[in-house]
Amino acid sequence: MHVRRVFATTAAFGVIAAACAIGAPLAQASGSSVHETYEAEQGAFGNGARSVKCPACSGHERVGDLGGRQDGVDTLDYVSVPTDGTYTVTVYYVSASTRNLNVTVNGVSHYFKGLTSGSWSKVAHVSFRTKLTHGDVGQRGSGLDDFDFDNPHGRAPDIDKIVISS
Repeated sequence: MHVRRVFATTAAFGVIAAACAIGAPLAQASGSSVHETYEAEQGAFGNGARSVKCPACSGHERVGDLGGRQDGVDTLDYVSVPTDGTYTVTVYYVSASTRNLNVTVNGVSHYFKGLTSGSWSKVAHVSFRTKLTHGDVGQRGSGLDDFDFDNPHGRAPDIDKIVISS
């Protein structure tokens, strides 16, 4: 599985931006901030979850059919941060109706109730703080962070992307 990631590192004397693929190293300047984007459609789908077109979404796709009767799930299991620590995770989602979302990060559940973007053509977001662990990109079991998106109690909103920032 390949996860498209976009890194932007802001240092004291300027901005460095690079698009990286799995296996590409990330040089992290001391005292700089992290801003990493992971597209939901690059994850592993289970139990009926699927990618659908979305002109309003960042990669022009989103992951739908999460939760529900089939308990659809999208898993991003190649998430890596430059150092261990607590990060802000922003989940971008789409839903015309009010839905709940469960985001499980490394076994810890973050449950959000009453999410709606107002229409299927508008993206909204929700943020939370969580601990993440540095790992070697592209090597399972090497400390990479796992993200699961679902809703065990009904339909979840469709997921566009996540952004991890320090």
